[in-house]
Amino acid sequence: MLHSDARALVRYIDQRAGDALARGYERDLLRTPASELTGRARELRQNGEQLRELREALTGIAASLRAELKRAFERELAPADADSQLHELRAQVDRAASHLEPALENGVLVLGRVLGIRLDDEGLFADHPSRRARSERLRLDVWMLAQVVRAFLEKVRALPLSEERWDGPPTMQFARDFVHYFRAMGYPLLRTADHPQVAPFLLALGRLLDSDHVDPIHVDHAARHAEGFRDYLLDLHARIGEREELAGVVFDRRAAAEQLRLYLGL
Repeated sequence: MLHSDARALVRYIDQRAGDALARGYERDLLRTPASELTGRARELRQNGEQLRELREALTGIAASLRAELKRAFERELAPADADSQLHELRAQVDRAASHLEPALENGVLVLGRVLGIRLDDEGLFADHPSRRARSERLRLDVWMLAQVVRAFLEKVRALPLSEERWDGPPTMQFARDFVHYFRAMGYPLLRTADHPQVAPFLLALGRLLDSDHVDPIHVDHAARHAEGFRDYLLDLHARIGEREELAGVVFDRRAAAEQLRLYLGL
């Protein structure tokens, strides 16, 4: 029952929250008299942009929670039976909760930033274990996004640019898949850190997606910006690992790879 309710909530956040936000914006727009539209144009545009950012943030939070719920209920919480020991069940629940907690806390912080609310995470989540768990989670998310960008870069570099193709133009589906994963993984992450490389990268990616065929110039631009963005993420990953609360905490690449597979639905 708990798993079903949690999945329903995540599904609503992912699939229905955007529609609810759009309906609210539509009502506000339709209530505005035509004589006031010009005067309110800037305000309405800003409101629409904030709602778009909120929708993107909710999409990312839903993706994060979906992966954590899948790990908790399908990997960490073994089905209870008559032979189950209470201390074993308690340990499983504690372990699952320890992974869900930082995902929920980071979601709260992301929503606060999107809504323009200054949240002091030191005061809001004051205990040191919580701060360490959030930093571990952020380091994991940065690493996973870097792997997705690396895979995108490899796909871009492998595109055939010769006009002598007998099997038609190569598909851009991998780029669309990347946009999907970036929306789910990258947007909430980039709300919590400086991201100087993301704007030019997304611009180059958009040009690549808008092309009717594989343009060598657009491919080259996308590849160069992907390299810069990947390098930025790897540097950010290293800097997070130097935080005081992560002193002596080794990054578990095997566990990170497993979490990435959960994100990608593999």
